[in-house]
Amino acid sequence: MPRTADPNVNFKPTRWFAFFRFLKAHVNGDGLAKELKLFMEENRMSLGNQFRSTDLVAMENFLSARALMDETLQGEVFEKARKILGPVSSLTKSVDQLRAFQRYTIYSEVGVLDWAMGYFFPHENPDKPVWVGIELWSNPRAVAHSELIQAFRGWIDKSRGSWSAVQLDNGWSGIRKGKAIHGLIGGDDHVRAVKDHLLQLLDEVGQFQKTCPGLPWAKSDAEAQPEQNSSASTLEP
Repeated sequence: MPRTADPNVNFKPTRWFAFFRFLKAHVNGDGLAKELKLFMEENRMSLGNQFRSTDLVAMENFLSARALMDETLQGEVFEKARKILGPVSSLTKSVDQLRAFQRYTIYSEVGVLDWAMGYFFPHENPDKPVWVGIELWSNPRAVAHSELIQAFRGWIDKSRGSWSAVQLDNGWSGIRKGKAIHGLIGGDDHVRAVKDHLLQLLDEVGQFQKTCPGLPWAKSDAEAQPEQNSSASTLEP
């Protein structure tokens, strides 16, 4: 076991998840400990070393769940997103989104407005539900960044808070709207319910665009057709 210069002090090797469990069980009234636990959750340092029964169920049913998610994101949802927001990523890239950002979405990263729509997973707290919705983001390096932040704030007010801010103070700034998946699957046709939810969100995005037409929005698919060869390697043709 490692020793310090002081022979009376010993260090005990441990894992980050064990340290997290200790903090959660014994240190709850300290503000610094709260921030540390939040940091560990966001950076996946709180994960244990055992598969839970829910993990095994998720693994066994992942391919079936993925097929259903694909069904809700393609067809009329995909086409409407392309009509309103311009070029859209292919579904094959949704797995890359899952790996990098803990979300299974169609998305675009062109123009002044970046966006992602689909399934957002609670990686920092696996016990929370999956969230289904859309996020709109402004790149801090975009020329119209400050104007878009103002537009975001105006849209939040106009929607009476149904759209919420992700962060609007500095850096990447965004707004979002959606629902926990449990609130969408009460009927017989879950796919139809999720599609209707996403189509309604796209309608609202279209209304948002009309409130600030002076911003350089990404071109719709029809308008961008002559320029799409340059992005064919990353976007759906």
